[in-house]
Amino acid sequence: MRDLANTTTAVKFRPALWRQVSALALCGVLAACASDGVNAPRDVSGGAQDITAEIADDTVAQMAYWGSVYDRDPSDGKAALNYGRALRLLGKDKQAVSVLNRAVAQDSENVDLLAEYGKALAAAGRTLEGADYLQRAQVKRPRDWVIISAEGVVLDQMGNHMAAREKYARALELSPDNPNVLNNMALSYALSGEIAQAETYLRTAVSQPSANVQMRQNLALVLGLRGNFQEARVYASADLSASAVENNIEVMRAMLAQPESPWAQLQNME
Repeated sequence: MRDLANTTTAVKFRPALWRQVSALALCGVLAACASDGVNAPRDVSGGAQDITAEIADDTVAQMAYWGSVYDRDPSDGKAALNYGRALRLLGKDKQAVSVLNRAVAQDSENVDLLAEYGKALAAAGRTLEGADYLQRAQVKRPRDWVIISAEGVVLDQMGNHMAAREKYARALELSPDNPNVLNNMALSYALSGEIAQAETYLRTAVSQPSANVQMRQNLALVLGLRGNFQEARVYASADLSASAVENNIEVMRAMLAQPESPWAQLQNME
């Protein structure tokens, strides 16, 4: 997985924009979490703390529990896996890498450890190393849609959106209409400035029975960035308070009102 050249995109995004778009929650790379990705979800809108706080509280509890198990026996692979995962989701990337590095050294054939270590490395900014470990895991478990989708997430972070979408397409072959993978595909299109395509995939994702809060909020965000504030309110209101919804709408209006912003450029192109 060393040949990772960037693809041509409709709009050239600044690196800082990744942090904004990452609010579109890269879902589906952890079977144990309803909404997860290589990086922990970040609320950049300033209006969804009631949801993100709930997610964080559960993850903090997981970290505390598995951390105590790990402290008692650092050789416990299951504890290391779950502790490292929780650390990563809470943004403690370096600690996650340290825990998982030791676990992988003790059991280099454990596919789940290899995959989680790859995600932690990517979250810590070591994307090439992360891609290598995810590929090792995928070779050992070639039909695991979770791992394949995770590879796509890392490729998206590296700017290779075309290759990422090939991974998501393969994951969808193995798990048809999986809302987590559909959400990842949508984010990939959003990252390359193709917001209309992102909306299409998100609409399909939220129509699935197992769609979650983050996916609905992702669709609300994309709809808002396309100027469809009325429908954005509908999806956002399913999970957020009225004040949070209006705050998010105002943030999106402000983003679109800046003529030089990438979001305004996208709207003008459509």
